Amino acid sequence: MQARVYVCVLQLYEPIELEQSHYTDFDQEVRVTDMPERFQLRTVPICPTEEGELDEEAEWIYRHAFSTPPISRYVLLAGNG
Repeated sequence: MQARVYVCVLQLYEPIELEQSHYTDFDQEVRVTDMPERFQLRTVPICPTEEGELDEEAEWIYRHAFSTPPISRYVLLAGNG
């Protein structure tokens, strides 16, 4: 009967292959952290919003996108729109 030999994936592959396949320690840290990867990889950190901040931003966007008349005037012709 032969003894089983367990080999770690880190011993089988070159470091560049591990990096390309996302098997580095950093990749594992990204996996276990409860935050979207795009937030973790940003150079400018993402901060949590303050109470009511999202509502204020949504109101600002709505006012500027839909309540303010456009700079140019479009004339809709009957049957073209």
